Amino acid sequence: MRGEEDSMCNFEEDDHLKLHPCEDEGERIEAKMVNGVPRWPIFEGPLTVTAGKLEHRIASFAFIIQEQTIPGNLNVYKLRSFGIEPGPVCKLLRNGNTVSSPSGQQITLKDVLGDDQPGRKVVICGDSMNSSHISYLAQNADVYIHEATLENELKDQAIERGHSTPEMAAEFALQANAKLLYLTHFSQRYTESRSQQEKTIYSLLEQAKLTFGPNCAVAEDLQTYSVKQQSSRTVLS
Repeated sequence: MRGEEDSMCNFEEDDHLKLHPCEDEGERIEAKMVNGVPRWPIFEGPLTVTAGKLEHRIASFAFIIQEQTIPGNLNVYKLRSFGIEPGPVCKLLRNGNTVSSPSGQQITLKDVLGDDQPGRKVVICGDSMNSSHISYLAQNADVYIHEATLENELKDQAIERGHSTPEMAAEFALQANAKLLYLTHFSQRYTESRSQQEKTIYSLLEQAKLTFGPNCAVAEDLQTYSVKQQSSRTVLS
């Protein structure tokens, strides 16, 4: 007689290989070690997507979405510091030509570029009771999205279930030097009411603010957030 587990696996040999109409063929992604931390490169291009492992009762991952560094623009103040006025000379420099300053100094484009702008970074964490392992990968995140399943007073219960409290989420975000923390994945016991008389998702938000500071928010279904950048040359919006 076969056990229950065996009977549950009674399917046609190729059934598990059939793709959903929205799926593409999968591929095996090998982990790479970065400063002793495993990372899985999911996608590389104008945006890179990297997965990092979190601690939960089952496999869970964070996804780090990173925009490439944006080269600085031609800085007219630097150009003028060499005694050169902007005009047709700017096109010459952008085309890779060298121009001469009034003093005879040879100027190339790199001499008059402004500072590079770091690409924006968004970190989306799955279920986790410990996200410290991805702190290196998540460093300087513009937006850090993390679960806060139970209130601080239920920390032991949260960890037992593989989850985090608002204070824990805030600490992980601070380790990553994140600019903005979004809380998500709340227990159903917390309502969306703003009542001061009951435990709500907003009371969890206040607990996170005690550790992280004011730059915290509650994630809402279908909410959009624009990750700002000084340059108009954007990829992520």
